[in-house]
Formats: sequence, C-alpha cells, structure tokens
Amino acid sequence: MNFDVLLDELASLLEVPPGTLSPEDELDRFETWDSLTKVSLIGVCQDHYACAVDGTVFDHVRTVGDLLRSATSRQPRRFRRHMNTSLSGVAIRAVAAALPARTLSFSELEQSFGALEIKRITRSTGIHAVRVADALTTGDLCVAAGESLFDKAGIDRSSIDGLVVVTQTPDFAMPATSALVANRLGMRRDVVTFDINHGCSGYVYGLYQGAMLVTTGGCTRVLVCTGDVITKLLNHDDRHVRLVFGDAAATRSNSHFGQTALAVTS
Repeated sequence: MNFDVLLDELASLLEVPPGTLSPEDELDRFETWDSLTKVSLIGVCQDHYACAVDGTVFDHVRTVGDLLRSATSRQPRRFRRHMNTSLSGVAIRAVAAALPARTLSFSELEQSFGALEIKRITRSTGIHAVRVADALTTGDLCVAAGESLFDKAGIDRSSIDGLVVVTQTPDFAMPATSALVANRLGMRRDVVTFDINHGCSGYVYGLYQGAMLVTTGGCTRVLVCTGDVITKLLNHDDRHVRLVFGDAAATRSNSHFGQTALAVTS
C-alpha cells in the first residue's frame, strides 16, 4: 500500500490537516486515536488488499511510522473462516422489527463528549441517534416485533413450532426469554424454544439454528428473534459504547421452500 494514501487517511481520521503528520509522532497524543480509528484503517487496508485483515494489525503500534510500516511492509494475514456452510430447502418468509419509543440524539451528548467527538463518531459509523429501552425488556421488544410480523405478513402464530431468541440481555437468568416470549405471543404449548447468548454474530447463528430446525425436519416454521436492551449495561461516560449501541429487536420466520439454499458464512 502507498504510504501517502494511508497517511492521508490517517490524517483525516485523526482530525489533523493533511501533510502535518510525521513518522515520529506518537499516536497516543491524539485524542482521536482509538479503536474506531483502528477499525476504519483496517477497512482501508481491506479495500486495498481485497481480503479480510487481521484485526490486531495495529494493536501494538506506537508511532505514525510504526503504523505505516505495519500496514505496508507485509501482506495482511487472511482470517481462517470459522463457519462456512449452506442449508437447502429453507427460506426467510418475513422480517419485522420493534424499536423503543425514546430516541437519544447525539446532539444531547455534545456537552458530555464534545462536538468534535460527536462529529467524528457520526462520520465513522453513520449513527446520529440511538434508541433507549428504559423500562422495556428484551422480551417486550421481541413480543412487539413478533406481533408486527404476524399482523403485517399474515402469518398464523399457530403455524410456528419453533422459537429461537438471540440476546445478551435476557429478561431473567431463568426461565429462558424464549419461553416467556412464546407464552406472551400465544403460541402453541408444544413449541420448541431456547435462547442463544451471542453478540455481534448472534444474528447469523440464530438464522443458522432456525434453518437447521427446519431442514432436519424437527420444525416446519421457526421464529427467530434477535434483541438486546444493552443501554442498561453501558457506562454512560464511555464514548466508545455510548455513541454506538442502542436497543431494538427483530424477528424473522424461517420455513421450508423447495430447494432454496440459505448460505451461512461468517
């Protein structure tokens, strides 16, 4: 990768004028040198090399020169895929979502984090506001999304014989949130329900689990719910998480569909 291209990208992310960075500059002296900046730089490298870049490539760099050498002196390591499979005869029939009513605009957080930081996060992520659940639970949001799916897609709830809930913020340690959601949605008593405790990859694993239930013949139609009320757990003084994570839930219905294949790669 060309030094000048990466240097210009770095200057833009660090909010400094082009041409003002030198190889001896300590990265820690820039307030904007953080995990989001590293992720953005990794994206630049991935675009250049046309492959996945090891996320640790910039973890131990100290100066601008270290960063340039790390990014340009060697080809990045390719990730070994941890999941690569496909399932036939299953399709996503419908999708619905539910959001809390309260919106937290980033303009409300300028006094806490500064206008420059708000602008940088917005430019890096495209996020201008997040939803906040307040007293609502993951189950509340999943039920709302499920009711919307039944209503808008015209799906008979009695046709659902499997329910998967993917969340890191369950309503209780026990019983399972999936069992509570199934009961509140008025599903049949013999419905198969269980929770998956996953974060970012949870959507993919939830789809995969729902698809397996269908393709193995255990179920004919599975409702997969993903949701979190993560703002309840965040440190409100931590700009790395407060300006990125919000609360929401989504549902989708998996069922048989001829020879249609659902490919899962992550």
